[in-house]
Amino acid sequence: MVTQAETNATDTVDGISTDPSPAEIEFLQWRALSAGSGAEFYDDVLADDAVLAVPSPHASLSKQIALNAVAGAPPIETYQILEFHERALGPDAHIVFYEMYQKRVGLDGIYAAISTVYTRRDNRWLMQYHQQTPLRRGSVEGE
Repeated sequence: MVTQAETNATDTVDGISTDPSPAEIEFLQWRALSAGSGAEFYDDVLADDAVLAVPSPHASLSKQIALNAVAGAPPIETYQILEFHERALGPDAHIVFYEMYQKRVGLDGIYAAISTVYTRRDNRWLMQYHQQTPLRRGSVEGE
């Protein structure tokens, strides 16, 4: 699904908005993870008190543990955002949620439901909570 996050060309520095919206940050996140620069990206966009809830073996991660995990993970080889939705939760809170497929180098691909809550602090959006919930894909017949 094409969104403003992929086509916004105003107020940019080297092609990246100087005040990216939550949707833009979400798309930029997957590009950074694919480029192997996910830890650096997360260091900039995660709130200091952020929490990430991801599948095993990690479960719930603080900012520093998440940065370490991302730095040690293989880059994402391919990803596809299957649905993308966003909602304002108030003037300083926003949620984005979607389904996606991702495959890291050397690992099996996974489908997941993703949700990220952003809060606006110091005049910029920061990731406050990020959750990945694995989804089973395939026929439900015979289950």
